[in-house]
Amino acid sequence: MSERLTKKQVKALQFKSKHSEKAAETLEKVQEAKNEQQKKKKTRRRKSKQGKKDRKILFIGNLPYNVSSEDLQKHFKSSSPDKIRIRQEKGIAFLEFETETEDYVKRVEAALKMHHTIMNNRKINVELTVGGGGNSKQRITKIKSKNEKLEKRRRQLEAKRHKHELEKRNSNAETNEDEPLTAGSTVHPSRQQLIDK
Repeated sequence: MSERLTKKQVKALQFKSKHSEKAAETLEKVQEAKNEQQKKKKTRRRKSKQGKKDRKILFIGNLPYNVSSEDLQKHFKSSSPDKIRIRQEKGIAFLEFETETEDYVKRVEAALKMHHTIMNNRKINVELTVGGGGNSKQRITKIKSKNEKLEKRRRQLEAKRHKHELEKRNSNAETNEDEPLTAGSTVHPSRQQLIDK
């Protein structure tokens, strides 16, 4: 049989096959054809998995809907991704980095630093993701754990920067005790004059 049967048609054939030899033969041919199709699909999947390269994928969200590949290439020029896939209708994109290159770790880190940068008046999100689509529990937990680690790392870096800024302010305040405080300081100059009296 060259035409595909619907589930209802197959059930009807199964019912008829109990009473008719012709229907039983037809059902057997349909099942053989179905088994052959499944075998072909399995071999295709194996071949495609063998041909794929190992890669890191970053998810870019909250993009402007009119963003182009060139815009992303310019915005992420410091990381120079190997491949860019854009879904303009959803305002998202994926940056792919092949792990066979020596500098891929530095390039991925450079792209991750672009998190919450402004692109065409929109604050974009840059997050780690895993390959393949779907919403299986395993994939979702894998993405969640990767992004939790990334967020933890970002908080550590932010705390380190904040600590460095405080140390810098304190050292500046100690060296410039006699000078009036500037706009970047924590106490307003008029309030400082009251404190000094």
